[in-house]
Amino acid sequence: MREEGVHKSRGYSLGGSAFEPFAGLAYTHLRTDGFSESGGTAALRVEGTTMDTTYTTLGMRASRNLELGGVVTVLRGSLGWQHAFGDVDPTSTARFETGDSFTVSNTPIDEDVALIEAGLDFQLDNGATIGIGYSGQFGSQAEENGVNAKMRVQF
Repeated sequence: MREEGVHKSRGYSLGGSAFEPFAGLAYTHLRTDGFSESGGTAALRVEGTTMDTTYTTLGMRASRNLELGGVVTVLRGSLGWQHAFGDVDPTSTARFETGDSFTVSNTPIDEDVALIEAGLDFQLDNGATIGIGYSGQFGSQAEENGVNAKMRVQF
């Protein structure tokens, strides 16, 4: 197998596969401004809100170099667990010009989510790679799935 395009890991090797544990920490601060409509008794007034959420992530990435049909290929994947804490229940307070205030709740942020990624990268020549991948997040309140394709050319 040619050496170009071979995935190098900072983790551990086992039987031709590379494994790399990872950890992450992210913080988000969201501030939305309030607003007021004009138009009489049906005019809506919404208060501004803030949300502060922190995310921790733990997981493992793995990759393996293969040759498929004479093409250097990297099979890659990762599994992770993400935990959110802080403001995980988005709400906003509103009222009509002549009424009492009421609270609007949005879909809660899942506190615990499984993260899954998988893909293949094909090295076309010394400077060009194409790849296809899948990524998903799965929690009790929501899920997200995506497929992507990429082309990388180095010169």
